Amino acid sequence: MTLDAADNRADDGLKFHLHLGFHKTASTHIQRLLDHNHQRFRKDGIYIVPHKKLRNRYTRVTETYANQQIGMDFGEPMSDAEFAQMTQHFWDSIPHQKFERLVLSEENVAGHVGQCVFPGLLYRFPKHYMQYFAQALPRNPTQIDVVIRRYDTFFASCYLEYISSTGAHRYIPVAEMMEKVMINTPSWWDVLQLMAQVFGTARINVWLYEDLRKTMPDLLHSTVGVPADRLEKPDEEGRSRASPSKEVHDAFLQVVANKGVEAGLMEWKQLKETIGATKGSAFEPWSDQDAAHLQRLYTQDIQQIAQDPRFNLMGV
Repeated sequence: MTLDAADNRADDGLKFHLHLGFHKTASTHIQRLLDHNHQRFRKDGIYIVPHKKLRNRYTRVTETYANQQIGMDFGEPMSDAEFAQMTQHFWDSIPHQKFERLVLSEENVAGHVGQCVFPGLLYRFPKHYMQYFAQALPRNPTQIDVVIRRYDTFFASCYLEYISSTGAHRYIPVAEMMEKVMINTPSWWDVLQLMAQVFGTARINVWLYEDLRKTMPDLLHSTVGVPADRLEKPDEEGRSRASPSKEVHDAFLQVVANKGVEAGLMEWKQLKETIGATKGSAFEPWSDQDAAHLQRLYTQDIQQIAQDPRFNLMGV
């Protein structure tokens, strides 16, 4: 299926709702809730695509194929026919024809956190990844819910996640990331415009991360189609609550100074589990002046989103 052909897929009345992140905007919390309730709402005509299955058997396939089209040598080589076969096989395993609403959640549609941190961008090739993710969907999405976040806290949170997955050859200090962000001038407005181009027929709801304590029930209701209080919460017992913080990052830098980057990266998980097991200070590497500048950019983006009929700014 070509990208143009994807726009011609028939609408058979199925409500196809996508929650597409972005990163560090409570996506994991939403995905755990959806996965936990996967079986509960089937009798209501709602099919929630299991997130791990989606990530491993669909998103990673579309990412690998997109990388090849961009010219990056990541993953096993994949022909056009193999891409079509693998994605078709995935959707053949999803009984979407039997339900009234199909729901999925994936925060990697525009790329991954390394593609924000390393170049200091809101994703390096967002349209490419979104295009190939969209191309192989079984039908056009009816609705997309996305969450955006202040640039200072978004990039700070992405940086801590990046440390947990990068290699020494791709490691950059946080100051280098911040310099790149300030030079490149991030814009959710630009990313959302690309999303609107790729998913042209979908209603796009935009939520603010800073308001989620108040609006999360509405976001869940919007995505799943049932009141949030009908979603059973998963058992949190035994789940690690360790999280990176300023103290964890400070300890990491101490290891890097004494033993080198590779040793620091190897010890990151242990540092997070030991130091991050107790509530630490927020990781706020920006100067007050830079944070204020980024906040002004974020406010400008929100104003533009609110004025564009392609988007519905929610909870404001």
